[in-house]
Amino acid sequence: MTTTNNPEIQIFQLNGVKHIRSENVIDLIKKNEICIIDVREEEEFKIEYIDYDNLFLHPMSVIMDRLEFIPKNIPLLIVSSDGVNSTKVANLLNRQAYIDVVNLDGGLNAWKIKGFKTVKNKDYNSKDLSQSCNKGTCGCSCESCG
Repeated sequence: MTTTNNPEIQIFQLNGVKHIRSENVIDLIKKNEICIIDVREEEEFKIEYIDYDNLFLHPMSVIMDRLEFIPKNIPLLIVSSDGVNSTKVANLLNRQAYIDVVNLDGGLNAWKIKGFKTVKNKDYNSKDLSQSCNKGTCGCSCESCG
């Protein structure tokens, strides 16, 4: 995973938080090697989100209540609208002993500017996106959970 200690797109940063650009995430998604944690609020999420089976909604406003659902044993990509809140959550997860956490540099805004696909409101489905993305236990009907 190609990460940097300083963001290249967004201005906001916190020491110790690693950042990754959108174009460096695509291979990880294709290989199903990362779990995406979207920390935007549900209202924002319903408007538009990244189309990926291992994406889970854990809004920043309730993230401390959701820690038990966020695995520590697989790489995590934290996503917010512009990278600011996701940087804060990545920092929080680092402090909670998560070892492989990275912020999407520039957030969903940068993702879209680079031309990567999102799902718009008309395609929103109501699957429970607040569960864990541990392989075989997330209940999301992915290949691992069946």
